[in-house]
Amino acid sequence: MKTRRLLLLFMLTGAFTQLRAQEEAKIMFLTFKISKVKNGDDFQIQLLDKKIVNGKIKNEKVHSHTPDKLVFSILDAQQQLAKSLEIDNPLSTSIESFEPDGTIHRHVATQESSEFIVRFQYASQMKKLTLQPQNKRARAQNFSTFSMDL
Repeated sequence: MKTRRLLLLFMLTGAFTQLRAQEEAKIMFLTFKISKVKNGDDFQIQLLDKKIVNGKIKNEKVHSHTPDKLVFSILDAQQQLAKSLEIDNPLSTSIESFEPDGTIHRHVATQESSEFIVRFQYASQMKKLTLQPQNKRARAQNFSTFSMDL
């Protein structure tokens, strides 16, 4: 009987500890607007909103379908890389089309501007976010570093 009580107490304590650990995990959502600049390959990005919510991201893998990328580098207070995330450039959207012969083709459609959201597991030591285009022709104008302080 005493063993059963100890076992029940142990199971409840373990479940409570796991629940508390899940509550402490946080996700940061950043909303951006990206726009092409008149000269063609350059673009401008503006941070519209940032939110931190409780939760844990199960899968942080991003599947890539376009050659143009944006690389997000998250830095700590000592300017050291804490995390890196690569996404498709939101101005280049991959579209699949079905041909009459049954084949599937992938096309890249370009846009003049777009809004997009980036999410990642948040840690309090994350202080800055920098962005770089991976396409060497493009240069990001009037941005590069955003503060992650709320």
